[in-house]
Amino acid sequence: MITPTLTKCLVQIEKRRVDSVNGVSIDTTWNREEHVTIEGVIYSSNILKKGEKVCFSYQIVNEYAKQPDGGTPVHKFMIIHDGQELWEMDISDIFFKGNYEMLNSYVLLTPVHVEQSNVFGTTSTIQKHLGRVKGVPECLKSVNVGDIVCFEPKYCQKNNIHGQEHYIISANRVLGKL
Repeated sequence: MITPTLTKCLVQIEKRRVDSVNGVSIDTTWNREEHVTIEGVIYSSNILKKGEKVCFSYQIVNEYAKQPDGGTPVHKFMIIHDGQELWEMDISDIFFKGNYEMLNSYVLLTPVHVEQSNVFGTTSTIQKHLGRVKGVPECLKSVNVGDIVCFEPKYCQKNNIHGQEHYIISANRVLGKL
């Protein structure tokens, strides 16, 4: 087994890109950063347990060390070990492990929908500056799972996790709760 340095982890992923949703194929060459895999399983780590499920930054799979003209890109963080693709990342690149146990002061949110009625019917719109807390780090004592919080949209990362849209922000970017 290969052992990473102290703050590094090696993660296995199923495939590099999410190429279908609910049986519908997706062109992963268009806006490729929106279709990279951000979920995997710990292969080796000095901090996390082997086999733990983790969610990490899209940059790990999306970043290339080089891409020759017309050639196959060389991924910056990919390592081939015993015929397996492993992805090396720092512990700070991991948002959460297991069942939304947040790491590194990240907050996991789901979009907040507000319904509005008018003479034409009812519409539901996403409030871009609000999110319902789904995972909260221990360092953020004033916020609990289920709370609705305010944040600046420019500081959030939108991700598709387990087939649902989520936002990930740093805990210091939470402006307040409703």
